[in-house]
Amino acid sequence: MQWCVVAFLATSLSLAVVTQGQDCSVAMSCGACLDVAPSCQWCSDRVQFFQENARCATSFSTCSNITNVPSQAPQNTVASPIGQDVQVTPQQVTASVRSGDTFKVQVRLTPAANFPLDVYYLMDHSFSFHDDLDTLKTQASAIGRAIRRVSENFQIGFGSFVDKTTEPYVIVQNNTVVSQCLNCKLPYAFENTLPLSGNAEAFDRSVQSQTISGNVDTAEGTLEALMQVLVCTDKIGWRSRARRVLVVATDAIYHTAGDGKLSGIVLPNDARCQLDADGRYTGWRDFDYPSIGQLNSVIQDQNILVVFAVTASVTEEFDFVSNFLTGSIRQELRADSTNLQQLLAIELARQIRQALPNVIVEDGLRVTSIKATCPGGVQEVRNDPVFGDRIQGCDGLFAEASESHNSPSVALGGACTGLHGDFKI
Repeated sequence: MQWCVVAFLATSLSLAVVTQGQDCSVAMSCGACLDVAPSCQWCSDRVQFFQENARCATSFSTCSNITNVPSQAPQNTVASPIGQDVQVTPQQVTASVRSGDTFKVQVRLTPAANFPLDVYYLMDHSFSFHDDLDTLKTQASAIGRAIRRVSENFQIGFGSFVDKTTEPYVIVQNNTVVSQCLNCKLPYAFENTLPLSGNAEAFDRSVQSQTISGNVDTAEGTLEALMQVLVCTDKIGWRSRARRVLVVATDAIYHTAGDGKLSGIVLPNDARCQLDADGRYTGWRDFDYPSIGQLNSVIQDQNILVVFAVTASVTEEFDFVSNFLTGSIRQELRADSTNLQQLLAIELARQIRQALPNVIVEDGLRVTSIKATCPGGVQEVRNDPVFGDRIQGCDGLFAEASESHNSPSVALGGACTGLHGDFKI
């Protein structure tokens, strides 16, 4: 049996500066006293000869009413048992912790065979990507088989995007959007062609029926479409306990927040699902493109791995995006996407073999470092844009393996009544 120990170190966002051995007497109030150090106590007696700065100390000889809020053991733990679709337990821990104090949580991970796996393929349908669509048509059935080899309990879906259907992004004649190229489909912002389904043959048929479209400018509505796939949980078909993988394939740069002003669209993206009955995005008329910060917030909430499969001409632009989107990665496609199946197979295999800690904390906590001790040594080290530190994880894990994660040193800013905080894995 293989074991991996991961240490989560966190610190309070309290304004009080906490250092080991600091003098308690610097505090002038109860809350400030409990923030100084775990050993400090506050005397609530109001005696005339007591100076204010003498009311905070490690011990008293003449005080009858001492306020000392101790940390409490983690409680209200959400801990569904390990099973077919639950591989990590506990999933959430709530604790009442004294400022500067720590607590530990034992987290167990057992990689499972045939775990729920959702894979959604989001493709650029602008004309420059027409040869890639042709390649996808030849690989669609093989992609379905590759996913099934990873897990029998899978779903696969398909969607495509072009851009906002108004000037200056597309050609409009007599107030009507026209075809942007010969034998091309009329442009659209995003279309959810095939919601997630366990039917690989339906994916193949959906891909075979696709027709290329086009637009005018170089940039595409990639991020706008990405936002809809992320937030439209029910219409896309994301399962709550599945591993979620979203593959975005393109050869072009992207529009981002602020670019909507070119067509008079000034309202910020609302990060809400706005798909009609046909799966078309309707909010493009009213809302700007999303910001990278908005997308990152949604990705964290939805726990979706985003894989940007892009051609060499735009790797730099998508390196920038992936550096700011938690857990996302960038892979390079050949000019005609002939290595798409191989990239997808490698990435899915990496997902089931590798364990990288993903910790979500509420306001008041800040994770400062995450370290892992793995059976064969640390295999993966990367910088995390949220935690601002290097994150280590374990690779080479198989279905029969298990891990143990320890998460010590989680400190919350305290008050006289103590604070409660959520710590999620």
